[in-house]
Amino acid sequence: MDNPGNIRSITSPIGSRSSSTTPNYIRMTYKPQHKHISLRTGEIAHGTILEASIGKDAIVRLPHGDFTATLSGKLKKGDSLFFKILETEPRLVLKIFAASTKNNGQDISADEMLRILDIPVSEFNRELLVFLKSRRTIINREEFLAIYKLHLSIPEAEIKQTPEGNLMKALFYINDSSMQFTPELFSKIKLAFSPPDEFFRLFKLIDSLLPLLPKSVRDKLTSLYSGTKNIEHNLSDLLGFITGSHALAKKDNNLYNLLAEILSTKVAQIPALEALRNLSLNLLQSIEQQYYLNNLALQWNSPIYLFLPVIIRGNKKLARIIVKKMHTPRPGHQLIKFSFELISDEFGEIVANVSYMNNQISIGLFTENNQTAEFLREYLPELESSVKNQNFIIKSITVNQTSQEILDSVNEFSSPAGQNISVVI
Repeated sequence: MDNPGNIRSITSPIGSRSSSTTPNYIRMTYKPQHKHISLRTGEIAHGTILEASIGKDAIVRLPHGDFTATLSGKLKKGDSLFFKILETEPRLVLKIFAASTKNNGQDISADEMLRILDIPVSEFNRELLVFLKSRRTIINREEFLAIYKLHLSIPEAEIKQTPEGNLMKALFYINDSSMQFTPELFSKIKLAFSPPDEFFRLFKLIDSLLPLLPKSVRDKLTSLYSGTKNIEHNLSDLLGFITGSHALAKKDNNLYNLLAEILSTKVAQIPALEALRNLSLNLLQSIEQQYYLNNLALQWNSPIYLFLPVIIRGNKKLARIIVKKMHTPRPGHQLIKFSFELISDEFGEIVANVSYMNNQISIGLFTENNQTAEFLREYLPELESSVKNQNFIIKSITVNQTSQEILDSVNEFSSPAGQNISVVI
């Protein structure tokens, strides 16, 4: 099995949230030569199945030796996984705790992972496992089941109305932040995790509809819309218009008020207006949910999601930025991390991870596309100059061409090795 990484070789007991599910455990019997074993309740031990047959005794190799065991689950010869020690006397009892996503450098399939973790195979469980594998190289069974239970609490109609990809992101976010879950909470944040792709289409629809509207409606929209054509190519002003901080002629000239006015406009016999209203409703809901999510994030010290307008060779896009403030061992110091994600037809997906502390900045750029990686390398001198002009000290700036799997893992501050595990060696 590969070195799982991010696993600390210490023997301190690990704390984890309790699970109301029936424990999946292995009852072990000692061999005479292993009577003096320094294992403690709560610790994590890695084991490999040497011999197994369903419903019969098996031999498991632990760090302290080989043991005869009665298996609970569907483990097979060669399976490697982590066990949590539940009891040491009078018999050693181990619970299936976690498993690596790779074995001897080879990726383990979703169905095999579910079998090892003793989790039923279903379409949702497969999708959840694939999602977790993009953020973890070690899958924790209790984390998996906790997210599964959150999913069961959401009405089916609500799930169908959730944009593709946002279901897992929202469930993962809530569980990872230890927020108190309710179906209402999910409903209020489910749109906040992906950029609203329709944003720039809004302006084209408004331009096409203005001549068709009554003068009173046209004048009101024009007042709110005034100035946006001039700021579309100025990213700072465009961001201000989106957030409401832009100092236009009137303080109410911002995206939120523009959308609200469109939704309150009722003009008969203009079918195209209905398309504009639907688009505006989606954008308005995204803004409100992002605001709600970020208010929660400040309370729970969770990542904050923002959307930043960018221009790539004349094409305007919305990039997703995730900001996370992290504590450091040094008193009085805080580490701030940014994750910047941009997806475009021309460049594919680009992820930038930025770390900032004590005026020192580190930037890692990640992409799967070879041509994009070359473009980013050509852009490095300009990026370094821009960073230095802001009086930052550059600690490192790197460009990394990598696989989609790694690209997913570096996004949203996902640790390639998942959560820390204290393990007995």
